[in-house]
Amino acid sequence: MVSTGMRLRYSQAVLSFLVFLADADLAATRTSQLCDAAARWVEYLYADGQRKGLASDGLAGLQYFWPQCQGKLKQAWKLVKVWQRVGPPMRVLPLSPLLVLGMAGMAAALRLPEIAAGLLVCFDGILRSGELYQLRVSDVTFYGSKASAAARLHKSKRSEQMVLTCGPEFFRNCFKFFLSESHLSAFNINVFYSLRRGGATWDFLSYQSMERTLLRGRWASTSSARVYLQDAVATIAHLRLEEKVSRPAIQVTVDTGKVAAPLEDEASSLGFSVKLSGFAKGP
Repeated sequence: MVSTGMRLRYSQAVLSFLVFLADADLAATRTSQLCDAAARWVEYLYADGQRKGLASDGLAGLQYFWPQCQGKLKQAWKLVKVWQRVGPPMRVLPLSPLLVLGMAGMAAALRLPEIAAGLLVCFDGILRSGELYQLRVSDVTFYGSKASAAARLHKSKRSEQMVLTCGPEFFRNCFKFFLSESHLSAFNINVFYSLRRGGATWDFLSYQSMERTLLRGRWASTSSARVYLQDAVATIAHLRLEEKVSRPAIQVTVDTGKVAAPLEDEASSLGFSVKLSGFAKGP
């Protein structure tokens, strides 16, 4: 017998799993695909320093809401059971401030200010996807040249205006487009994991305070978060951007031919006016 409270926990955990599927562009139309995706989700939760209970609730929730997968999530359950002994999974690359500013510049030039704001807030605030998607205007307070944002998951209220009104799918599509324009599509970069990981990494490198970064990143497990950050710092130490990669981010140029079809049409369908006049084409 599943209690009301347990059902709510299952629902929230399964929602986290579904957001992961969307952000990672993973298909789960068949049971075998669902099993593989669930295992990858558990790995990402471990890498992000999340609590093990979230993974357990998610897997149990999948089995509760979709009984057909009972007994078929063996790999994911195995990862949960040996959580403390599992080596760090394959990491996504952390984005640098240069690339994030370049992407935000592209968004601003396309007259998509909330996309630009979302990129910058997600990076600087070390936000998770759900935290950005549910960020309200009322959560943001300005203090002169600075601002603070209350990152929390709360119930939706129709009277409260969302910061990101365009929706998660359009935000992800914009991010992928900016990656393509920066010649980074071939790299292991994920929309929110790379933004969050990059924000945490550069915060630590800037202030040299593990405690500060752990606090700002709001990790449930400090031990996992330390491994997460140490690995990220080691990763960027070996990253060297070629000129063809860094130049587009600095110049913030967009190929109007590529934008016109996929991005402009989608923005128009959502009620946004994307203007391409005056744009310099990429080299």
